[in-house]
Amino acid sequence: MKIILNILIVILLALLLYVLIYPQYEDSKIQKVKIACDSSIASVVYLVASDTGFFRKEKIEPVFIFYQNPNEGIEKLVRKECDMGIFSWLTIFDYMKNKKETLMVFTSFEFQSGITVDAIIINQEKLKLKDKITYLVLNNKKFGVPFGYLAITREILERLGVNLKTVSFIEGSFGEVYDKFLKGEIDAGLFIEPYRSLLINQGYYSLLEGPLPKIYVPAYPGYAIGFSKDFFNKKRRVCAKIKKITDAAIAIVNKDAKYAREVYQKYFQFASENVKLPDIQKTSAMNKGAIISLFRKLYNEEVDTTLLFAKPYQLQL
Repeated sequence: MKIILNILIVILLALLLYVLIYPQYEDSKIQKVKIACDSSIASVVYLVASDTGFFRKEKIEPVFIFYQNPNEGIEKLVRKECDMGIFSWLTIFDYMKNKKETLMVFTSFEFQSGITVDAIIINQEKLKLKDKITYLVLNNKKFGVPFGYLAITREILERLGVNLKTVSFIEGSFGEVYDKFLKGEIDAGLFIEPYRSLLINQGYYSLLEGPLPKIYVPAYPGYAIGFSKDFFNKKRRVCAKIKKITDAAIAIVNKDAKYAREVYQKYFQFASENVKLPDIQKTSAMNKGAIISLFRKLYNEEVDTTLLFAKPYQLQL
């Protein structure tokens, strides 16, 4: 009996040592984290985090995996090819609704009418406009739309009085829509930063600033950052570190927008001095009411928030 008791004591001590030492061992290793993202201004958070050494300080090596189509990007998380990602809320909602899969979101980007990051822009020279420019100029035109925004864009144009039956909608990635516009393959489009500023700087006409928050829903939830469910459940401590890094980077972006633009420009080679930055909201400050309202408007039903939002206590070190 005494031998069995001693064996149990040894086992318990070994378990205790494992519990105490293993987290320190994990912290000593460099963790590679694959982040799905695109060329939108939302990626500026992690570009700043990388540039300032925040990742390096926490012994995390970020691997940026850029996608063109957001649906393909989010599929990478489900297939465990990426650990986390930056996506439009529209993409996350669509996947949640149709595939019953979602991310554990802990950061949100909000488009506000006072900080314009989106616009409907037209090529006024190609259209040879002579009279006063009105929304009706979009009739009988080719209109570029980023992936995921087609239904919303159609509603916005309809509310502006445009005859949708006469409009040819062309979907693509942000970069593809931008390129098609410059090549004259489309006449107008919905552009989100940095493409909005790039086109305005080149002299193209902004027909409507901020259509998403002004026409569709106020305080429009633009982007979200979230972990895959698998990564969130298995690597909770790493997730907590990434939240810490994200919050620190958001503080830098909010404090020094000029520096954030310069970092963004280093990665994407865009002239970014006039690029507007959306309101970036940390976990505890996310405007969940606006996010829920957008889902309700899109699908006429309630969203299960327990499957969507990471709770602050789950991301504490």
